[in-house]
Amino acid sequence: MSAQPMTFAEMVAKTNGRVIPETQNYKRPWPHTWKSLSEKDDDQLHAIAGGIAKDLEQRYDNFKDGVHRPKTKDMSRLEMFDFILTNSEKLADRLPDGFGSETLAEIDSDDDLGKELIRQHTRQRATEILKERTEKLTRSGKLSIRDRLIDVTELWNRPVPEPLIVDTIDRHTVVMLSGDTGTCKTFVALDWAASYATGTSWQLREVPSSGRVLYVAGEGDRSIDRRLTAWKKYWKRDIPAGMFTIHPGGINLLDKGWINELAAIVSEEKCGYVIFDTSNRCAVGGDENSAKDMGIVVDSLYQVQESSGDGTVQLLHHTTKDGLTTRGSGALKDGVDTVYMSAGNAQQFSLTCDKRKDGPEGDRHSLRITEVAGTESCAVVRVSSADGNLSNRELILANFDTHFSTTGATRAELRDVCEIPVPSFYRSLNELVRDGALENKGTDSRPRYTRGSSE
Repeated sequence: MSAQPMTFAEMVAKTNGRVIPETQNYKRPWPHTWKSLSEKDDDQLHAIAGGIAKDLEQRYDNFKDGVHRPKTKDMSRLEMFDFILTNSEKLADRLPDGFGSETLAEIDSDDDLGKELIRQHTRQRATEILKERTEKLTRSGKLSIRDRLIDVTELWNRPVPEPLIVDTIDRHTVVMLSGDTGTCKTFVALDWAASYATGTSWQLREVPSSGRVLYVAGEGDRSIDRRLTAWKKYWKRDIPAGMFTIHPGGINLLDKGWINELAAIVSEEKCGYVIFDTSNRCAVGGDENSAKDMGIVVDSLYQVQESSGDGTVQLLHHTTKDGLTTRGSGALKDGVDTVYMSAGNAQQFSLTCDKRKDGPEGDRHSLRITEVAGTESCAVVRVSSADGNLSNRELILANFDTHFSTTGATRAELRDVCEIPVPSFYRSLNELVRDGALENKGTDSRPRYTRGSSE
């Protein structure tokens, strides 16, 4: 009958408070002997305490002072371990933080404690191996059914993921942005992506954190640099190096070899937002009217999403000519978590949430693109809300973007176009200046406002 594992309290008592935490990051498993440290596979799980003194006598030449045989016979156990740690960089590197010669000597003198150490270390290493295996299988798309099983208590204990963009895009989801040619869907996708890469609020909606973006430019990357330059200048925000990566040309979502490679890259580079623009250029050879082909596309999107951890994956797609539904098989829309539809033209277009798996549908924005002076492209700005229920702050900024985005405005000019009661106008205007959404480039007595960068 095997010995029962010690309780946590017993471990504390045995080690005088020095307990190996289960979450301790071990660089390598401990070898049992000095010989195994230098010759055997590091992944073998053995105890370190027993036999070190004997092995030291046999393997003295491995120490820094290998020319002279160390005199270890007269050493105490504490002195022995102190000597080992001082002269063996390999061994010292393998020890958890806080483990010195006193702790090792204590473990060596207590067989039960040494066995418990092995149990804890084996469990820790097994957890690490399982995690590595799961991540590898996730990237390759070969997770077994058993690997995917989750106990309901794990679901309850999962932290609620924060949104990518509040009330718009959720993390750990697959999103589709669908619209006919000329409805500015690429402008919107880049607007979302740049906001996430910089942590900048998107159209008055908070972006809780920033992260790395991978943009698969299936329709080419020639205009993306100009559009991002316009975004940076309009919103007065720089996109940090390494936060926005572009893949020129499509990546075929029907080719599992390509998707396995992409999933590995997304995992290694820790990309939090991956965008495929568009399905037509990222599913070459497939039939968009085929439920089978579109099912493979959806499966590939989720494989990339799983490789990102809690990231978001988005696909740009086309609608029918009337703009009422996504083009092709319904398997595409049915398979994703969130769908936004764009309709209209550059002068004014709508962006409407047509499906949201775990949230309200019907979110609607009325937008347009405006030329940005000094660039060869445009930025996306608000026009109004579909139902007219803008807050005073939103109404002031919407009118500013519509009328004064390039020229700036005086207080009187901005007040005249907003049609807000004067006390409410001044209160909301002061809040916008305080929060950095608008900046006063004039004086206190003669203010002139320009766009800030916080909204």
